[in-house]
Amino acid sequence: MGTGTFAFIHQVNTSTAFGAGAGTICGGFPEYTVIDHPMLNGDPSAIILMTPRDAGATSDPANGTLVVFYFTGGCTPNVTGFWGIHNQNGVAQVNGSQFNLMVIKP
Repeated sequence: MGTGTFAFIHQVNTSTAFGAGAGTICGGFPEYTVIDHPMLNGDPSAIILMTPRDAGATSDPANGTLVVFYFTGGCTPNVTGFWGIHNQNGVAQVNGSQFNLMVIKP
């Protein structure tokens, strides 16, 4: 198909800031975590397959449905153009939670 495929582990960091070496939580919205990956950022056409990873400090999938979505803004600071993981029932994501991500670039 001529696509690029890669995989990585995303870990939730509940620090309040977003950016290099800082947290991943969307400012003011602890049920959202921002995925910051240079091969994924700004690419709304990517296809993402995600599964929770049991790393000893995972979020409880029974707390709500985890949904991957394309980020359009609303965080502080504004992180438009990033993918993220949303805990649909509004429960805050747990620090240290991990997710396996496989990305297919069409």
